[in-house]
Amino acid sequence: MNVMKTTVFAGSLMMCASALATATYTYENDNKTYVATVTDNETDISQAAIDVLDADTVTNFVVCGTKRLHVDKGSSFTGDVCLNTSVRLSAPNSLGVGPGQIYVTTNKITMSGGTVDKAVTFNTLGLWGEQSGIGVWGAPAGATPYVGVFKKKVTFDGGGLNIYPYVRSQLVFEGGLEGSGCIAFREMAGGTITFTNVPVKFTHGYPASAQNGVGTPDSTGFSRHIIFAVAGNSMTRFSHPTYPFSLGELKTTVDYAFNNTSMYMCFGHDSKWDLCGTTQCVGQIQSEVKTGNPTVVTNSSSKTATLYLGMMYGPSSTLPNIRFAGNLSVVFNKNIWETKINHPMTATGDLVILGNGGGGENSAILNFMENGSWANATNVVVDGVGKMKIANPNALGKKTHLSLKSNSSLEISSGVTVTVRTLTVNGVQQPVGDYTFGSGTLHVTGKPGLIMCIK
Repeated sequence: MNVMKTTVFAGSLMMCASALATATYTYENDNKTYVATVTDNETDISQAAIDVLDADTVTNFVVCGTKRLHVDKGSSFTGDVCLNTSVRLSAPNSLGVGPGQIYVTTNKITMSGGTVDKAVTFNTLGLWGEQSGIGVWGAPAGATPYVGVFKKKVTFDGGGLNIYPYVRSQLVFEGGLEGSGCIAFREMAGGTITFTNVPVKFTHGYPASAQNGVGTPDSTGFSRHIIFAVAGNSMTRFSHPTYPFSLGELKTTVDYAFNNTSMYMCFGHDSKWDLCGTTQCVGQIQSEVKTGNPTVVTNSSSKTATLYLGMMYGPSSTLPNIRFAGNLSVVFNKNIWETKINHPMTATGDLVILGNGGGGENSAILNFMENGSWANATNVVVDGVGKMKIANPNALGKKTHLSLKSNSSLEISSGVTVTVRTLTVNGVQQPVGDYTFGSGTLHVTGKPGLIMCIK
């Protein structure tokens, strides 16, 4: 092992230096010598930095109160680690294979890849301090991206925890991430965070450095990628109007990664949520798109995805700048809000307005304004006490099958004629012809028949 100035130490016994300018302590373990050098502004061993270097394997140590633990490439560390500052991990290596835990109180774990196979606890962290949390360094141009993996649960308390994989690097949480505060998805410049195997549980998730367009996009056009590959995740909010999810790509790759009718999501400009052929359920989607391109909620899979959504709206409850696209069915199931649409939606799945009662005159209303449409939906269903308002004659497609059920209603503006393929009311298909709904007209063409010409 190379002994570096004020850097090398490992031992199962803590010792304190006297008030000397410099003091050195040597420990023997596994026929290797480990040295801790305390400089004049580091008055005891608890402030020494620790480096495990040169492919060494350090086992059965309890390290407490160190200034830094650095496990270098090819090296590994086994035992309990209690840190008041930071951990630096370099791949390929393993930190903490075996029993024990890692405790970090005021700083961070930074990695250039590698695996942490211990439970990690962060204490008394401030959410917005750049120096607290978990980070993976960005790989050099042309190099294989770094991947940091946490195999056991990561917990935090206090204000929150920052997570920042830089420049194409990846952070994978396999054992869950849980805390009483907030997660801040910091500047990632194309980095990816994946949650898998065990669901996460925290109050809020904020892309803290993406507000107002801050963030460096990668070749895909996004500055951050977040993947939920496990069901049952619990959070009250995903992002916030002050810190909307901008320049980011969110993917949900399993059914009910989100299954909370009270969950709030806020998207900013140039962002995308790809449901990847799954079914999800959230309460609200707010669009904070004031500049740049709109938010896109879509499905890249050939399998139809379904989103159960309470309501959506824009800045200060104005019109949302959100586009639904791809093979995606959307079910509006909130009964306390009127959702207004004033731009084309291109999603090809079903559209359902499902009212469950309550909410007064704002009970489950979907309002297609002058420029609003959902013309690619094959089936449009209004059920319960849901209501659909239409002011655009092209709001629905000419091949749309419209179904009105229970106590639902359809209101078409004066002078507007909407054309659909079929109309079904309470399960009974209606004849072709014109029908009056509100002050406007619904024109039903019927299914195309076979025309034979005999000469």
